[in-house]
Amino acid sequence: MRDWRRKIRDTAFSGEDARWIERMNNAVAYIENHLGGDIHIRRAAALANCSIHHFQRIFSFMAAMPVSQYIRQRRLTMAAFELQGGGPKIIDLAVKYGYDSPESFARAFKAMHGVTPSEARKPGIPLKSCPVLGFRVSIQGGTPMDYRIEEHEGFLLFGVTREISTLDRRNLTEVPAFWYEKLKDGSIDRIREAAGISGAVPVHSAIYRCTDSGYTYLIGYTAADGTDTRDFTVLDVPGGTWAVFEINAPDRAGAAEKAAPLWERIFTGWFPVSGYELADAPELELHYRTGSGGFRTEIRIPVTVPRNQM
Repeated sequence: MRDWRRKIRDTAFSGEDARWIERMNNAVAYIENHLGGDIHIRRAAALANCSIHHFQRIFSFMAAMPVSQYIRQRRLTMAAFELQGGGPKIIDLAVKYGYDSPESFARAFKAMHGVTPSEARKPGIPLKSCPVLGFRVSIQGGTPMDYRIEEHEGFLLFGVTREISTLDRRNLTEVPAFWYEKLKDGSIDRIREAAGISGAVPVHSAIYRCTDSGYTYLIGYTAADGTDTRDFTVLDVPGGTWAVFEINAPDRAGAAEKAAPLWERIFTGWFPVSGYELADAPELELHYRTGSGGFRTEIRIPVTVPRNQM
């Protein structure tokens, strides 16, 4: 196993940062220029010089919403502008902005603006607006990010799963609720029993099968030879290269409090300057108790070096 230990300061700004920002803004400009027509995420990702998987995950963290939700809100924003300006018929707007029928357009419009398209034509009606996203340099913090790059062979995780939505940042409440539910119903105890570990040993989690609007979340443990996994979901974690970020805290609650901000920094601060791209493999949180009585969480992100940087 190779292990490179590195430190990156998220205030550092280089030519690569400028190129990354330019590429992401080019992708946003492509979306903006095609709001009234077909938008191909593959093309947006190509303009950002990354895979679709990488683009969707990065965009979700940077914009605090999935790219599909951003496109929908931008289209509904433009539709509102046209309606207030005495624009075309509602059925024509529905077609223009990619809806199958005036009814589906009206439902989406009301969900965002709180009024129907017909009501939006009236003077003085308050409407919501989703502004155009723009990426820029942000000099802040100055706290170095410690990480290491490791290569590992594949292994199996087993456990219980749930589909998690990233729309409107629901994952921030759905994931803790899933943990609480599985603690209460005994699922985590059954995982420990199947793994042959005591109740003091923390279990792990994984994010996989990521889509633009969510992912599958697994709570579980590593499967050894002979582990009875018949009543659980089994996840095959392939071998590969991982960027590993550690959290050290007095207890699990302290580690959990630090986890969400670190995930965000990884995707918004580390990836743009790292030279790595997110690989299409499970993202992991591995949890351990330390000898000093504390708690350690390792966020393990699968990475690859893009072909144009090899």
